[in-house]
Amino acid sequence: MLDRERTYTVVQLTDLHLLSASDARLLGIDTAATFEAAVDAALRGRAVDAVVVTGDIAHDGEPAAYRRAQAVLSRYHRGPTNWLPGNHDIDASMQAALPTNEDIVLGRWQLLAIDTHVDGEEYGHVGDDELARIARTLARSSAEHIVAFGHHPCVPVGTPWLDKGCIDDARALIDLLARDGRVRAYAFGHIHHGASYAGAAWPILSSPATCFEFAQGGARFGVETRTPGCRRFSLAPSGALESEVVRASAPLVTPDPKQFR
Repeated sequence: MLDRERTYTVVQLTDLHLLSASDARLLGIDTAATFEAAVDAALRGRAVDAVVVTGDIAHDGEPAAYRRAQAVLSRYHRGPTNWLPGNHDIDASMQAALPTNEDIVLGRWQLLAIDTHVDGEEYGHVGDDELARIARTLARSSAEHIVAFGHHPCVPVGTPWLDKGCIDDARALIDLLARDGRVRAYAFGHIHHGASYAGAAWPILSSPATCFEFAQGGARFGVETRTPGCRRFSLAPSGALESEVVRASAPLVTPDPKQFR
């Protein structure tokens, strides 16, 4: 039984965009190398209780890319891990290549995994079946505090071309989580930068991508030069939640937007 009286540390990794071949590049970037740099910065020499990977693990949904992701992470972390799909992931390929995990319980906390992806679509969608599953999970959970994780944003993020990818039934999701009363945050990926947004009674938090950074605020696709990143959470038994963006010291990632596809 996990200790209910201590603080737990959780790392969120997102938007790996791994490719199958070791020599493949995306926007000129070796996304496997940037993923390992982010993992190393977050996990090396640190006590981490769980890892949640919030989607776009494989850029093209190839099984080999999922195996590469697991191989890298397993060198640093053998504890509880949840892998969530993003819009670039293909459900059948992902389920065949990665272990399936239940929602993670850490002391007084539960990490609630939400599937917001639709195979082959950019936008996010939860749907009646997933909403019903979430409701059942919440009803049987004895956790005192909950952090929900999904791939897509549940509110607009102020970048027009990315806002097209918001969860289209986000109000139903927010209302369901709000009625429960134990939710302390919703954490997501997709937008490739780390920020905090209003729109619920609890923080709505994005994480940087482990691959490359999207420019904020633009009407069209744009990228920035940054180091790979992720988000780390500290979950206290009182229900207090703290989080911070963690970045690798290197490499400095300069994508080539002309290679966008």
